Amino acid sequence: MRFAVRVVAISVAAFLASCCVIQRFISVQEPLLFPAEQVNKTVHHDNNHNVSFVTINKSSYALHAIRDGRSGNMGAHRVRVLVVARGAVDYKCRFPDGTVVDAEKSYEMSENHAMPFGVYFVNCETPANETVGGSLEFTQKKSPWVTLPVRYDIPDEKTVKDWKHQLTICLPFVFGDSRRFMHEYSAAVAYGTYCRRTTFSFQFMELNRILGVEHVIIYLDESDIPANLSSVISFYENMNVLEVVRLRIPVASKQIWYHGQLVAVTVIEFVSALILSPLHRSIIVGRSSFALIFYVTLRYCCLEVSLDNCLCSAHYCLYRSMGVSRFVAFHDLDEFLIPQKPELLPQTAPLLALLNTVLVNNVASIRVPTQYMSLQDTGELITLKNTLQRSYTDKTLTKCVVRPEMIFEQGIHHTSRVIQDNYKAIAGDEDTLRLYHFKTRGGSKTDTRIVRDYGDRLTQRYREVVAQIGL
Repeated sequence: MRFAVRVVAISVAAFLASCCVIQRFISVQEPLLFPAEQVNKTVHHDNNHNVSFVTINKSSYALHAIRDGRSGNMGAHRVRVLVVARGAVDYKCRFPDGTVVDAEKSYEMSENHAMPFGVYFVNCETPANETVGGSLEFTQKKSPWVTLPVRYDIPDEKTVKDWKHQLTICLPFVFGDSRRFMHEYSAAVAYGTYCRRTTFSFQFMELNRILGVEHVIIYLDESDIPANLSSVISFYENMNVLEVVRLRIPVASKQIWYHGQLVAVTVIEFVSALILSPLHRSIIVGRSSFALIFYVTLRYCCLEVSLDNCLCSAHYCLYRSMGVSRFVAFHDLDEFLIPQKPELLPQTAPLLALLNTVLVNNVASIRVPTQYMSLQDTGELITLKNTLQRSYTDKTLTKCVVRPEMIFEQGIHHTSRVIQDNYKAIAGDEDTLRLYHFKTRGGSKTDTRIVRDYGDRLTQRYREVVAQIGL
């Protein structure tokens, strides 16, 4: 037993050393930043929201300021600035009447995972003699003062009683470049053509509309979008169902993606070797708690690689939705929130009806277990043609539905912080609601729930939309 533990300890040390070597190699090979003139460049698109970072210095970029009227465990009467930075320290805020306030210790997002650049909230308490207008001056150390827009005015969450939308989905970045698009949406890897990715986006929009989604916010970078995908976006924008936000992250996306891929591949290979080793298999079967914790930790690390673009867009969308949407779901284009007991729900907007029974009282967030659906048929209507599932649900790589005003920090796979200590982020019941994720991961059981409950309506809507757009 001691020998086995020593072997695992040596393996841990080797893994950590390899991560350090990889990070050092990447930092030497290519620069991590776009030139400042590219970062601050604003591209104008009709009917789109264009958002630009403001350069504080070469290591710090600010997106905007938020006036937060909530009084909770993160203080009251705060102005919060969302920054992407290498080291988020020594900031100052200057208010309209000239009062300069030293920022409090920056709040680091829990899913930065020691990446070269992270996402932070910089918090400044509003002086009693000051009011927050439409802009705020901001600096770090000896950098010149810059002016930031105060983009959102968040009310006390207890006063919000009415919303424009009942259910919104926040989609992370969709990239125009096909290679980056495939990184972001794993289902698209199997297709290889924009045409099939476009038909998948039809299914995403129409199935979610059947489920009760009224509003989707999608984040695009400044790359050009292929014409057929652009036509889908325009179609749903004109219906006021889809809202497009153009947001360029100041840290080079390829570098973050590449960094994450290298670390992930290294760890996956290492974990595979560990699992296939007879010695370590015997340790796991023998229920060595150290080996089990080690395996779970590595599995989490290799799959939970931090991506600043996803994290930043998640927080942008969270705060954008406060006071606007009652419920907000965070998931990807190849994922669907599917109720497991539709017979207890109305046919119209069943997901919304279910959330109205779960997200009540002091429940701020639900973490939905993931059900992997094996992606084998990559033709049209893949949500209806791929019915093989894995025999178990994933309770680590989950996605969340939240009541946005009650959340301070939202992670990719979990709610990291609620705004009041008595608010709860709960684990969802897999027998009530699951996140169906279509991936090439195999399956052994048949699940025809989507076909049975939504197949006819989805097929009809799909055909109608394709005909209207003319694809």
